[in-house]
Amino acid sequence: MQHRWPFLIQMSKDQAAQINCIADIIHEFNWQKVIAIYEDNPYSGDSGMLSLFSEALQKGDSQIENRLVLPSFTSLSDPKGFVLDELLKLLPLQSRVFVVLQATFPMIAHLFREAKKIGLLGKDSAWIMNEGVTSMLDFANKSVLSSMEGTLGIKTYYSTSSLSYNQLQENFQPDEHTKPGSDALQAYDSVTLITKALERMNGKSSNSRVLLEKLLSSDFNGLSGNISFKDGHLFKTPVLRVINVVNRECKELDFWTPKLKFGKSLKILKDRETKGDYATNIFLGPVVWPGGLTSADPKGWKMPTDAEPLKVAIPINPFFENFLKEDPPKKYDGFCIRLFLEARKILSYKYGDLPYVLEPFNESYDKLLLNVIEKVMILYS
Repeated sequence: MQHRWPFLIQMSKDQAAQINCIADIIHEFNWQKVIAIYEDNPYSGDSGMLSLFSEALQKGDSQIENRLVLPSFTSLSDPKGFVLDELLKLLPLQSRVFVVLQATFPMIAHLFREAKKIGLLGKDSAWIMNEGVTSMLDFANKSVLSSMEGTLGIKTYYSTSSLSYNQLQENFQPDEHTKPGSDALQAYDSVTLITKALERMNGKSSNSRVLLEKLLSSDFNGLSGNISFKDGHLFKTPVLRVINVVNRECKELDFWTPKLKFGKSLKILKDRETKGDYATNIFLGPVVWPGGLTSADPKGWKMPTDAEPLKVAIPINPFFENFLKEDPPKKYDGFCIRLFLEARKILSYKYGDLPYVLEPFNESYDKLLLNVIEKVMILYS
């Protein structure tokens, strides 16, 4: 872009850092497949976030199972019906980890309300929101937040204790209870950047290149963090906050940086000491997940039910009857069957009763192993 627009200075947030933070959350809980959701932007599509997200997931052996691309909210004549129809298409999928990369506030309100109605915010689900979505929650009413209980989001960290911030908050216009968010702080810093550059010119020159040089050589502490540039874009190590929607409010859980990752495990937060200066508003305790789950982490995949039981493939004509044998017809025994039943018994302590059905598998062992490698959601004995 610098060759195309040599006077362009980029002060926007680091999308790669946000995407890597979300991917690290997914890897933290060992979720293998996710569903990416974003509202189409007529000007920039998904802004490259989907490609960044897919690449970040692959580093931890996870992948996007499906993506839900929603048209621009303003283009829909029946947003509620359309969103519901699209969400119903996700019900047959195994994944229950949903990542909202980009959406407007009206779309978010419909998305979570309809998802909750059809059971996609149950105890086996996890929802994570990118900063563009999370930042809008500061202005969300309680009814919207109630449909988002248990979701996670990320936001850029900034200090709210400085004199400059307090002065800005006093003059902030929306209402006396609303605090300026990171976007407002960046806008404020952009104006400050230009003002400081003009002051450094002392009226001695009106040359645009001189102004550009003054802007790019800036180095000061703004309300959104340190303002300095490298190769035409803002150069700083982002610090991101992980928040949890609990009791219709946003509670801080943890902090993330590209080098240090998470300050402490997201699973249970007990120690403030390792947080350093970021520990002021930490919400101590386990994450509250959708459905009010706190005693364990979401599995992130759809659990078997009586209507959709776990399918266990039984190879036909096995070579060794000690491992597997059929006697009488459609009744199976042997070491593999007993091992499966014992494993199911052990898992039942964590996941409850797991309905299953034994199905003959009349294909090669190579095909069976290929399905295992491709992580098809069928267990083989």
